Amino acid sequence: TLLHMMSSGGSDHPTEDLQLNTNAGTIFVHRNLRRCEISQHHVKSLENHLNVSPVHVILHHHAECKVQDARQLLGGFGLVGDTALQPVKLLSGGQKARLAMACAVHRRPHMIVMDEPTNHLDTNSLDGLVKSLGKYDGSLVIVSHDESFLKSICNELWIVKDGTVRVVRCLDKEAFKNAFDRYALSVRKKL
Repeated sequence: TLLHMMSSGGSDHPTEDLQLNTNAGTIFVHRNLRRCEISQHHVKSLENHLNVSPVHVILHHHAECKVQDARQLLGGFGLVGDTALQPVKLLSGGQKARLAMACAVHRRPHMIVMDEPTNHLDTNSLDGLVKSLGKYDGSLVIVSHDESFLKSICNELWIVKDGTVRVVRCLDKEAFKNAFDRYALSVRKKL
């Protein structure tokens, strides 16, 4: 629910859903905020595009995009050369995940909400995602069970418990790793 509220259902249109009603209060979102959601089922978004190339998928989702721009975007996600031109149905799970992410971030969102983004990623795809997110200058909200991924990307830990959210801000990766390990240990002790 929190992720859905933050991403406003993944709306690509910044003027939609400017005010979301919640159970206790209202969320106001700046009208120029560009956000995208990458759900844990992001690969399913490609089911209607299995017989076309990744370049065509980008062009379908972003009509203003030119072929060269689509190829450059895909190249940033490791879909280069012939891979960008072969049918989507021939891509590996990791390649499909990278294509779905390229579609989601094409409009250069200020905030990316990611729900289990490491699903379907092979080691190379995961490394590429970590590298890409390390260069990203906006806000990331990530829910993941992949401790290693979280420790390589995050600098805040949000603990959602008993209807509240407690934010632990960390100055560097080492501080985040320590905070995460303390949190994980506290959860394991309760089991």
